[in-house]
Amino acid sequence: KLRALKCLFSIAGEEELTRLTGRGVDDLKETIKNLVFISRIEKLNLPFNAHTFQSCNKDSLVEGIWRTCKHSTEGIVLVRDLCAEFNIWNQSIWSALLIQINKYGMIKELENTLVLLSSQPQMWNSQHFISSWNTLLISPFTSLLPPVTEDDERRCREVLSLVHCCPTAMDLELNKIVEECLRTDLAHLAVILRTEDRKSTRLNSSHARYL
Repeated sequence: KLRALKCLFSIAGEEELTRLTGRGVDDLKETIKNLVFISRIEKLNLPFNAHTFQSCNKDSLVEGIWRTCKHSTEGIVLVRDLCAEFNIWNQSIWSALLIQINKYGMIKELENTLVLLSSQPQMWNSQHFISSWNTLLISPFTSLLPPVTEDDERRCREVLSLVHCCPTAMDLELNKIVEECLRTDLAHLAVILRTEDRKSTRLNSSHARYL
């Protein structure tokens, strides 16, 4: 069913989809989204169908999958995606997710998760959130030795640029990352962090004037 719907979307326009299926495009997109989740759940050997997925309590679903599959990278990412999709922003589950993502060295997923959480203020004071940002920013330098390749430098630049997405950049260990830039002869990239550090300093000074 999932493959058939994806095929229809690839070859038919919105009006034709509505005519062929008798359903609205938004409804079909919702069905595809649910079927994708069901497919991912089934790959973890958990028994779910369209009816049980749609009718179940999503908080309970997340808790159940987490208990069973938190030691699987696929399970970790699935729980993350379910929480994001169904607006489950419980700090304890997101902290647990960050712990497991770090444990398994899932740097790309860590990047996606932190950018996602940057719009969730309830997570900003979490030590796991802050330490995860430090881990992400230093990650491209951990095995780097000069002279670095263009690809390595590009990756460092991409990761460091993410610091502007961090709502608590003033709490990060930016000096350590600047030191890594200097160690790897990428001092010019440290400007990205120094800019953020100056912003944080001005913000702290501004706050102090009102205390």
